[in-house]
Amino acid sequence: MYSDRQLTRNSLRLRLRGINILIEIHDKGFFEWKVYTYKQPVRLEDTHAAVLSEFTSTLIISYKRIREYESILQRFLVFISKQRIILFSELNHLVIRAFIADISVSRPKSMADVITVLRRFFLYLNQKGYCKETFWLLLSAPRQRDHRLYPCMKFKETNDLLAQIDRTLKEGKRDFAILVLAAYTGLRASDIASLLLTDLDWNKNELKLVQGKTKACLTLPLNKNVLNAIADYILHGRPETSDRHLFIRNRVPYTGFQDAVAIAHIFRKYLKAADITHAAADG
Repeated sequence: MYSDRQLTRNSLRLRLRGINILIEIHDKGFFEWKVYTYKQPVRLEDTHAAVLSEFTSTLIISYKRIREYESILQRFLVFISKQRIILFSELNHLVIRAFIADISVSRPKSMADVITVLRRFFLYLNQKGYCKETFWLLLSAPRQRDHRLYPCMKFKETNDLLAQIDRTLKEGKRDFAILVLAAYTGLRASDIASLLLTDLDWNKNELKLVQGKTKACLTLPLNKNVLNAIADYILHGRPETSDRHLFIRNRVPYTGFQDAVAIAHIFRKYLKAADITHAAADG
């Protein structure tokens, strides 16, 4: 299913994790929380590993970003090792071109990151005297990220989905407010999950937030239907809690959602009730 794109990579990993948890419970009788990894450890030449460690120690960026740098550069170092290149002074334009062509097969949508990492790495090698070339001309051409336009739900499908919600229940009031907000604003599930009560400006009929993925500040106007749905939830459906998140779990402990998964679960619940089919990557 994964090979013919009926299953996303993230869905595949979640299913594999579930299988591993069941295996551990079967074998040990209990489950110990851990992060499963399906990647084989990368083995680098000692010289390459030392230089990579030196380089990453100079980076003043987030831990997540450093891991991205390491991932790209490990692939590069393994690639040149297969070309029997140990000294960075032996690198040439043909090797760099070959690597770019090779990695573009598996990372077609993140080549801008690959070029940025290589450019910064070669500049470091040049400054340290490991390599005379920076390959600036080869890596100076701008790489435009691919932007895929996804389809959206049809108007009738949205109405059918919202019609499945029992708004007389507290849970229904919350779910209706979440899905109306999602339909009107197009916010990411993760951003909806992290919304705070103070993000709402009732005087200006606006929602102000910092997007989790882009870290960009965003101000969105809200119409009366959305505001009424949120107000109905806050006044008649939201549990009494000191948690300042806008949307709260309907069970003890009364806290905000951990992440986007809970929002996605709510969405899928009413999709199924409305008999609307949803496939991976259909938008």
